[in-house]
Amino acid sequence: MTNLFNIILYEPMHNALVYITAHMPGGDVGLAIIILTIIVRIIIFPLSHKAAKSQMELKRLEPELAKIKVDYKDKKEEQAKKTFELYKQNKINPFSSCIL
Repeated sequence: MTNLFNIILYEPMHNALVYITAHMPGGDVGLAIIILTIIVRIIIFPLSHKAAKSQMELKRLEPELAKIKVDYKDKKEEQAKKTFELYKQNKINPFSSCIL
């Protein structure tokens, strides 16, 4: 597992940091870290934006979800069915915010 972490995350980040540092005037590592952080944030922005949007949509549906929970509190299967119908009607994937 550690080797997979090194191959997927550590080595590319380290190589990018070395590359940026090598092309910085004076080899400023601090500035290279800041630049690398900005690059990484730009790369993951679409995922984090989608997760934030999904969370906002779920927040908007909270009153309806609470009503479903009250109406079907003794029927868990029916409650789950109605909840997923609500998600489907509003085109929301409740698990999309779990990615990030």
